[in-house]
Amino acid sequence: MSVIVAVVENRRVRMGSDGAISSEDYIAELREPKIFRFGKVLMGCAGSLRCAQVIKHGPSPRPPTYREGSAHYIITGVVPAIRQIFRETDAPMDDFEALVGFRNRIFEITPRTFAVIEIKEDYAATGSGYLVALGSLASTMAMKDGERRLLRALTATAKHCPTVSEPFYTTLLR
Repeated sequence: MSVIVAVVENRRVRMGSDGAISSEDYIAELREPKIFRFGKVLMGCAGSLRCAQVIKHGPSPRPPTYREGSAHYIITGVVPAIRQIFRETDAPMDDFEALVGFRNRIFEITPRTFAVIEIKEDYAATGSGYLVALGSLASTMAMKDGERRLLRALTATAKHCPTVSEPFYTTLLR
């Protein structure tokens, strides 16, 4: 599995991930990060690597309208695009967790039901190491540097979760 972390920094979303892929008895480094642009959103995927690949290389969701609210766009634009990609491929819909950054907000898309949860805090985490990452992010709330917060969370998670490993990647949604 893996860990995906996100923070809101200066009204923009910054996201990070580890760079490992693992199974019960194997861990290897990936060449590409688990975070990527998907149309107008920043997305980080944990779980099945196949799910992340088909989303990343599939058709982008429709662009948001000028007056469309952030949650409305994720629910009616991004999620239907992901579901359509999954229907057209062999990706397993039940082994997929994602964080989505859009404008200055963080959302979680749940596996199986594709429910959209808007995170109230200015930080979020998902994946096998999410509890360690959330603890780290909560303890660094006073820090202004979002990238440092993410790297601390990823480092702490790699230390305490055997399925999380360097390299670490971070990206800012512009």
